[in-house]
Amino acid sequence: MADFAEVVAVGLEAGLDLGSAARVAARSPAVSRGAPWLDATLAQSLSDGRGVAALLRELPGLSVQERQDLGLLASAWRLADDVGAGTAAVTAEAAASIRGRQAARARTAVVVAGPRASMWLLSVLPVAGPVAAALVGIGPGRLYGTQPARVLAVTGLLLTAAGWCWARSLLHRAQRPGRTGRATG
Repeated sequence: MADFAEVVAVGLEAGLDLGSAARVAARSPAVSRGAPWLDATLAQSLSDGRGVAALLRELPGLSVQERQDLGLLASAWRLADDVGAGTAAVTAEAAASIRGRQAARARTAVVVAGPRASMWLLSVLPVAGPVAAALVGIGPGRLYGTQPARVLAVTGLLLTAAGWCWARSLLHRAQRPGRTGRATG
């Protein structure tokens, strides 16, 4: 999305209208590798008279992040139309903002990779015990043959499930965007 916005900004700076700049951007190597269908979709949208910004808001099959990035770009173009700002400058700033958002998402993914791996490892370990016992010849009947062993196995599975849910909630909270404003009370 950032590549698309940057190439559109260059086209607008060169004097192309938004539709032509978007078509040129869609044919650029970086954009066509990621979205080979975009040029044909843009051509259809422009021939129908819908425009580029309307198309960006309606594209199917996008991730939440891609939809947010395209929404930012469409909002920038709408703002440029509403207030008469330079579309090339607004598009370049939107591209920089999209790049910043992508970098922040990448940093967040790196930061949570370790805790996520630990979560998976600690969740797999209780299941690995019976598998290891089977590999050395101890069957489940012998392993869980007594009442205390069965109670401990069920307790262990329940605690593993609770730990999984807790760790997931911690990771989701860690990945939420921070608040920059001050709460008024």
